[in-house]
Amino acid sequence: MSSMHRILVVVPYYKPAYVYGGPVRSVPALCEGLSQLGCEVTVLTTNANGNSDLDLTASEDCMVDGVKVCYCPREKSPLLFYSPTLRQACNQQIPAYDLVYIVSCWSYPFVAATQAAAKAHIPYLISPRTAFMHATWERKFLKKAIYHCLVERKWIARAAAIHYTSQIELDQSRWLRLQSKPVIVPNPVDMSDFATSPQRGSFRERYGIAAEEQVLLYIGRVESRKGLDLAIRAFGRSASSRRQTRFVIAGPEENMHMRALKRLAKCVGVADRMLFTGILLGGVRLGAFRDADLLVLTSKGENFAMSVVEAMAAGIPVLVTDTVGVSTDVAAHGAGLVVPREVNAVAAAMDRLLSSAELRRKFGEAGKAFATVNYALDAVAGLWLERFKNMFKNRNTE
Repeated sequence: MSSMHRILVVVPYYKPAYVYGGPVRSVPALCEGLSQLGCEVTVLTTNANGNSDLDLTASEDCMVDGVKVCYCPREKSPLLFYSPTLRQACNQQIPAYDLVYIVSCWSYPFVAATQAAAKAHIPYLISPRTAFMHATWERKFLKKAIYHCLVERKWIARAAAIHYTSQIELDQSRWLRLQSKPVIVPNPVDMSDFATSPQRGSFRERYGIAAEEQVLLYIGRVESRKGLDLAIRAFGRSASSRRQTRFVIAGPEENMHMRALKRLAKCVGVADRMLFTGILLGGVRLGAFRDADLLVLTSKGENFAMSVVEAMAAGIPVLVTDTVGVSTDVAAHGAGLVVPREVNAVAAAMDRLLSSAELRRKFGEAGKAFATVNYALDAVAGLWLERFKNMFKNRNTE
């Protein structure tokens, strides 16, 4: 255990299943960072890709950016990401590893991995990725509470530690009174994506946005927890005195939420200045960062916020609410503005940032300087290893 060189990661989905948002970027980035530091990392996942499956050969190991990944077939079931093949793989492979890192709760892979690790007496870590935060429990609270108490809580209690990606995630998870040791390590971002960016103007040209328009950008899943209704209301107030502005919302839709947002935009008088692009990938996604003047995130509860760090890495100022995990770093290192989740506060911050090119430049440069060093793959992977090695060292000497 002192070496912790063999790490098995069990996660319901893995890249290129980008429809699932931030975890499909952050988890592979951590795996790649650990691999670059000399760890032997293997990923067990499913071939899930939203309503479809990934177009690849299931149950065969393949190398994905330097990491060995096995995509097990997902089968139809009321259980999320149900895969008997993944359970079998957990039972067979977990005894050969030093540590099992289990990402996400409320899914079949979580149960399969925790049970197999406990049976083999292999320590495991849990990374809930918002699963324990208040905002995540708002929908279907009773159903989630019953499942948590009857199925998952006992396996959470046996975890060697719970990996939180920010202090905010930990603080908003305390209400569950979980006993496992908390460890805070941020998510990494592959900075090579931002070393060379597309030519400025390519995204605007693609979507018919004029060069003189100021672009506010949101990138992430389009769901109620992200608080986009608040952002649109604030944009309505800001845009009333600022005609050359456009609010771009980029990401896959969940639970038909986009329709409600479009109705809201019409009600507040900004429907003609909203652009819903759907999910953006590759160079088009990087182009959106390149052409944006400001990234906005007003989530009800965000454990980290990969898009915010990516915006920082791209040199874009950010506007976030104090419910976003990475907001503490934004404030501490001058990467943008952090405000309460209140319409007037968000609208005033929008006005302040859009009114000053110099302020945006200052915030963008500060954010980039901090993010490219502190959120880089090697930096975060090294911190991750150090924290957990020290934790197990202390446990062994107690």
